[in-house]
Amino acid sequence: MLPIAVLPVAGLLLRLGQPDLLNIPVMAHAGQAIFSNLGLLFAVGVAIGLARDNHGAAGLAAVVAYLVTLKGAAVFLTAPASVLAG
Repeated sequence: MLPIAVLPVAGLLLRLGQPDLLNIPVMAHAGQAIFSNLGLLFAVGVAIGLARDNHGAAGLAAVVAYLVTLKGAAVFLTAPASVLAG
């Protein structure tokens, strides 16, 4: 159930970050990070579901935080072509 609980938040982030709404690329990429790695999230969710006493929730939270941070940093670290051309 945990990967399914992440999907509404990812959908909101993806939609709110689009250019025709708020135009915040970090939000759009954060939502896209979750949808791009949906297989990984479901695999971790299945492992958590099979774990004894449901102790794996921190593992899923860590994966989500890592993916969102990775995509968010990629947005901030992109350089314009004029800077790269010299």
